Amino acid sequence: MNVIYILKNSKVSLELNFLIPFLFIRNMKRVCIICGKELKNKEDVICETCKIKSVVRKSKKESIIVCKCLRYKKGNTWMDPPLRYYSSYPEYLRSILNRHFPSHNIMEISEKEAILKNEDEIKVIEFLGGTCDVCSRIHGGYYEGKIQLRGTKSFIEEAENKIIQMIERIKHPLAFISKINYLKEGTDIYIGTKTLINKIKKAFTHHETKVSKELYGVKDGKKVYRVTLLIREKGDTHGKKRKTK
Repeated sequence: MNVIYILKNSKVSLELNFLIPFLFIRNMKRVCIICGKELKNKEDVICETCKIKSVVRKSKKESIIVCKCLRYKKGNTWMDPPLRYYSSYPEYLRSILNRHFPSHNIMEISEKEAILKNEDEIKVIEFLGGTCDVCSRIHGGYYEGKIQLRGTKSFIEEAENKIIQMIERIKHPLAFISKINYLKEGTDIYIGTKTLINKIKKAFTHHETKVSKELYGVKDGKKVYRVTLLIREKGDTHGKKRKTK
C-alpha cells in the first residue's frame, strides 16, 4: 500500500496505475478476446471457433443449387440426390457434402450454409434455391413421346393406370408425365422421354400397337423427333370406323 501511495505522488504514477491491473493476469483465466470463451492454449488470443469464423469471412463461397425435387447442381451439372429418401432436410444436405467432400469434417451446417474443415483448408458452402432442368421441362409442358389409348372406357382407364405406375417405377430424370388429355376418342398421355416408348409397347403386346414419329426440331445439327405410340384395344373396330368417317 505504501509503495502504491508513493508511486501515486510521483511523475510516473499515471503510467504505473495503468499497468497495475496486469500484474494480476497470471492468476486470471485466459479467454478469447472476441467471444470470451476460455482458451485451452495459453499462447492463443482467440478460440478455435473464432479463428474459423475469421477465415470464413474471408473465404470465397462455393454454391450448391437445390431444387424442390431434391435434385441439385454443383458446378454446371444437375445431379440426383445420393439417397432416395431422407428423414430430414439437414440429413439430405449432409449426404451431398459427404458425397463431394469426403475428406472434410462438417463443422457447422444450416439450410443456408455449411462450414467444412480438414487439415489443409476451410471451405464454406452456401445452399441456394433453384429449378432443375427436369422441373423446368415439366412446368413448360415438355414432352418427347405421346401415348394414344383407344378402345372401351374400361380398357383406357386400366391402360392409363398401368402406364402411370410403370413410369413412376422407372428411375430416369425424364421419366415423368407432362400432361394427360381426355378426348372423345380416347386418352393421350404425354411423357418426358421417348426412350420409354418401346418398354410401354412391350407391355401391350396383346393389343394393336403402332409407332410413328414427327420432326420436332434440330439440336446440335441433328434432327430431333417426337414419337407417338398408338395402343388400340384388341377387337376395337368401332374406333377405326369412327376415324374413317
